[in-house]
Amino acid sequence: MSYLAVFEKWYYKKNDTNSRSGFKIKLTATQLENYFPPEAMSIENLYLQAKDSYYRGNNKNAIDYLKRHLRFAPNNSEAYHLQGQIYLNLSKFEKALVNFDRAVKIAPKAKYYYNRALTHKRLDEASAAKKDFEKIIDLRNKDLESLYYRAKAALVLQDKDFQDYSSILNVQPHNAEEYYYRAYFNIRSGKIEAAISDYTRAISLNPNYIDAYHGRAGLLEVELEDLDGAISDYNSIIELNPRHFCAHVVRAMISDKIGQVVEAQLDYDRAIKIDPALGYYYRAKMRSQQQDIDGALSDYTNSIQANPHDVEVYYLRSCLWLKLNELDRAIADYDRMIAIKKVKPDNHHPDLKEVYRLRGNAKQKKGDLRSAISDLSQSIHHNLDKDTYVYNLRAKLWIKVGEIDNAIFDYSESIDINPQDIEIYYRRAKLWVEQGEINKAIADLDCILSIKTAKPDSVDGNIIYSKNNNSGYLIYGANNSSVTLKEVYQLREQIAPQQKIRDLKTEIIELNQFISQNPDLNAYKYTMRGRLLAEIGQRDRAMTDYNSSIRINPENTYTYYLRSQLWHRLGQIDEAFADLDRILELKRLHSDTRKASHIIDANRQDVYPAIADVYKFKYQINKEQVSL
Repeated sequence: MSYLAVFEKWYYKKNDTNSRSGFKIKLTATQLENYFPPEAMSIENLYLQAKDSYYRGNNKNAIDYLKRHLRFAPNNSEAYHLQGQIYLNLSKFEKALVNFDRAVKIAPKAKYYYNRALTHKRLDEASAAKKDFEKIIDLRNKDLESLYYRAKAALVLQDKDFQDYSSILNVQPHNAEEYYYRAYFNIRSGKIEAAISDYTRAISLNPNYIDAYHGRAGLLEVELEDLDGAISDYNSIIELNPRHFCAHVVRAMISDKIGQVVEAQLDYDRAIKIDPALGYYYRAKMRSQQQDIDGALSDYTNSIQANPHDVEVYYLRSCLWLKLNELDRAIADYDRMIAIKKVKPDNHHPDLKEVYRLRGNAKQKKGDLRSAISDLSQSIHHNLDKDTYVYNLRAKLWIKVGEIDNAIFDYSESIDINPQDIEIYYRRAKLWVEQGEINKAIADLDCILSIKTAKPDSVDGNIIYSKNNNSGYLIYGANNSSVTLKEVYQLREQIAPQQKIRDLKTEIIELNQFISQNPDLNAYKYTMRGRLLAEIGQRDRAMTDYNSSIRINPENTYTYYLRSQLWHRLGQIDEAFADLDRILELKRLHSDTRKASHIIDANRQDVYPAIADVYKFKYQINKEQVSL
């Protein structure tokens, strides 16, 4: 499309008319520059600039170029497809789908259907995705690109008739593209040598085939560790295109790996001139790996100056600030990341949930616990995949500020998400103990024992780490707790007496109700309550109950025996002996009827204690007195 044709299109669109009759105008170069809008004048280059930005990873610039391009070329299906790819990479699936729909409507190409199918899959629209994959299979186009995507779709659908790429493409001995496409499927099949051979054949047929050099260099570097061979291929790419950003960066990385520091620095310098934001970014990562923290910080800062909207660069710089304990600077980077993500939400690492968590951690280290809790609450609000990590972290802060109820709530939420988390059951059990909820604590400890019993490999307490596929963070589970069975049993033994006291108090309450309704009817209830009160240390009340029981039934030997024990604990030895003597007297009086009285009233305790027990207790008291 000529500049004048584009200007004509722009002019009539601007003046809202379809009439082109009589449009005969001759413009000088100066007039054309004065009247021709910049975006229209560059229309033929906008799409190429968009592709270049896309391949260099600058999605924002690529989108800007494409939008300007499509204003004047609304029927360019390739532009819509590229825009769809960018939105797909940014996880903006709805926008991606709109662009792929437009591309398919303009030109039903296999690659358009393929990427639209991938978008449907990401939106959990399996049926729509399958239809697009099937549509690709049904296409009868014989061009290489269509056949290539037919084979890819067949792999997804597991269609055995299409699994062998060589059987689809009747390889032409002089077609470089066929070898290039076949290399992809050899890689998918694990045939690395065959893929390298295909790339080599493609290059021999087309020595200017940059993509083939790139594919072969990647395999040589990663799969075969042939770094010299990889560098040779990147040299060829740079000879063909001196401004090939990726080739300069990867060659710099390899040069650095093999100790060619000067060569690496030169390549990074060239990459920075081509794309300052990304160039500084990659050099900063290299310097960070070399522990050149100051150099890395400087490069990350320069990258941010070139592109102040790249969240990942702020994140990497904040990690270095944390290493230097520069908490305020790290928090400032987190502030900027949150501001960017609020304006342009995306799912790229770190997501908003993670940024709030990181800022909360930094504030915690500063001692600003309340503000840290606020950030972790925001992290939980954005915690769409519902992992337990942030709940557990916030619970620890609640404990530090003394809000145990909130900590228990967070641990409970964590357990609801992952009911096999031994560590969190144990932490919650300890909090229940602090709150006096002994039965709940024991219930949590019993859950741990149940999990440990079901999964013997966790009994030794070894930590086994697992990863959440979405976030990449540690999720506590049944098999990754450092809590051992010994610790569980120890805590259970420590709180068992407390549980017993609570149970005794419950029984006392029940007896209180009965006695209040029938104060003079049942001596046994007074005896039972007295025994329970003595066990929990309320000796005066226990003595009162024993006296009441004896008043109602002065022949109950069991009550005398319990009261003698209480007298002994109180140091009232004469009173203790008096009760024991009374027991022996009653035993003699009732020796002939003891068995019958037990049958008549099961609550009567004059069968107990045995005479031998009474003498044994008297002997014990006498022995104690002698030793004193």
